[in-house]
Amino acid sequence: KNGNLWIATTDGITIYNGKSFSSLSKKNGLASNNVSLIYADKNGNLWMNTDSGVSKIIFEKKAPQDKSFDNYSFVNGIYDSLITSITEDGNGNIWFGTKSGVVKYNGMDFENHTTKNGLLDNAIQSVMKDEHSNGIWIGTQKGLNKISENGKVETFRVSDVQNGNKVGKLFVDEEGNLWLGTTNGLYRFRDLAFAAFSDKDGLKNPFIFPIFRDRKKNLWVGTLENGFYKYDQKTFRNFSEKDGLIGTQMYAGIEDEEGSIWMGTNKGVSVFDGKNFKNFHGRKDGLKSDSVTSIIQDRKGR
Repeated sequence: KNGNLWIATTDGITIYNGKSFSSLSKKNGLASNNVSLIYADKNGNLWMNTDSGVSKIIFEKKAPQDKSFDNYSFVNGIYDSLITSITEDGNGNIWFGTKSGVVKYNGMDFENHTTKNGLLDNAIQSVMKDEHSNGIWIGTQKGLNKISENGKVETFRVSDVQNGNKVGKLFVDEEGNLWLGTTNGLYRFRDLAFAAFSDKDGLKNPFIFPIFRDRKKNLWVGTLENGFYKYDQKTFRNFSEKDGLIGTQMYAGIEDEEGSIWMGTNKGVSVFDGKNFKNFHGRKDGLKSDSVTSIIQDRKGR
């Protein structure tokens, strides 16, 4: 059975089982209705970023509305309850990016990392595990950091262009390339060198948000003004409203188990089957909000 799709919005969580929508909100135990990200750890647990801390969902009962949450915030030891990103390292530690540094959670204790530990900036935009070294990549407003398994902090300057160092999104592909979405376009980091992709490559919008890969190894890159781009390692193909995409501002994207591409936008969700778009127009079509910030598919349709 295919998994449910979990859709984060600015007004709660929407769950799509392939036929109908259900929802979760603060009244079900969610820390806040303003959810910016959903992350699945290797055990299949779902972690949800909100503007009031992190909610971890507990899968015990069958109906989505009956699920319960563990909530973590400032009172638990997280420096800042405004969480921007989540990842898990190879040892099962959960890492949170916040507006006041990076937090490592080992299941018991919270360990905070800030500029005092060598980070370029405390305003963390993105955290992503490095599959090949078990380190953690950290995107900040001032460039890129990496925390090694032994705790060593490395610093990388992405670009000489000022906005090129404002790293918003990170993605590591199967070959170990690190892709960076910045306010100055897309960068690839490989062999300690950065390569920039911009107008001349066919990538017309500099503000890069979601980055992910499909099963055919195409890279999908969402922008803040010009829809999605699909990169086949040679050229960028743009998908915008004229192609059937529901909005222009792209906040989220995944490939589902059947190979369709789901895109979260400022106006709802677009689903692309490789030929055509099917659109869910926000609240009008059953979502909790028009603005969709994250999409993930769970393992078992729980």
